[in-house]
Amino acid sequence: MRRTVERWLGRAVGGISPTLLGRVLPTRTVDGQRLSATHQLLVTMGRLTRSTDYSKMSVARARRVYRRACRQLAGPLHALPLVTDLTIGTQSGRELAARLYIADLSLPDGPVVLFLHGGGHTIGDLDTHDPLCRRIAKTQGWPVLAVDYRLAPETPFPGAFDDAVAAFDWLASPQCSAHGLADRPILIVGDSAGGNLGAALSLARPSAAAALLFYPLVDARMATGSYGLFGAGFGLDDAGIRWFRKHYLGDDPATRRDIRVSPILAPDLTNVCPTVVVTAGFDPLRDDGAIWVEALSHAGVVAEEQRCDSLIHGFVSFAGIDRASREAVERGLERLRELAAAPAQ
Repeated sequence: MRRTVERWLGRAVGGISPTLLGRVLPTRTVDGQRLSATHQLLVTMGRLTRSTDYSKMSVARARRVYRRACRQLAGPLHALPLVTDLTIGTQSGRELAARLYIADLSLPDGPVVLFLHGGGHTIGDLDTHDPLCRRIAKTQGWPVLAVDYRLAPETPFPGAFDDAVAAFDWLASPQCSAHGLADRPILIVGDSAGGNLGAALSLARPSAAAALLFYPLVDARMATGSYGLFGAGFGLDDAGIRWFRKHYLGDDPATRRDIRVSPILAPDLTNVCPTVVVTAGFDPLRDDGAIWVEALSHAGVVAEEQRCDSLIHGFVSFAGIDRASREAVERGLERLRELAAAPAQ
């Protein structure tokens, strides 16, 4: 029954007009923001199918549920001439899995995207974010390298961060020349946990050209006001975030203050690359994105927030079926292109 409802959801979100949805579903307004009718439907169906309550699932089940939901909500996929899985050699000698997306086999000059997927450092993989990587490669013409970083709890912090660094260093080295990726400016793109990794990576590797972060976590202490406003009833909730945090960081409060997981606590942000942060209005992590932009701007870094008041956390996964989500992704990418083309600071 649950899978039947979920299949219906995937069709319904793309097939029912927002105007009609707005007439059927009750309007929700919080902190001066009005929730999109489409996203209200997603929240409602997630509650009915119990597909977003990760804190009550085993890790294995959460991964299956998340993978299935991403597949059902993906919409039509962009066809590309080359999508290939490969392995990256790291300085430690361990091989790291990745997937390369190329829309133009002539590989014209330009940047390369290092993509870091979301999923709380615990769920998510190359397949869950395959539609978004295809969209980036197709619409922007940039090669995209998506990293299959190690997940918790099998590999807790700093495993995912170390893999993000290793992938960046591979792109910055001659090793990537066999794939036509050498000597390109590196753009960092990530959502949620991938946004967290992207923020920390842009701090650790200031040679990045620019970063686009969708609703990133930048302070693992979970102390901002948006947790209180949106910590229940909007898909990703407070209990779910704590579930992810426990798997990735364990129970030691000191780990939450490590700048590799809470980059907002770094004493010096002046060398971070230009950054655009896209936040969702109905998201416990909304204020994380805002404080990251504020801190970067205070440090003299080119940074801006694009807030999508009517959307919920995870909207990049809905871009194939929801117009507002798709437009939010496109605006972020447009600004990233501008930042990448701007002269270095």
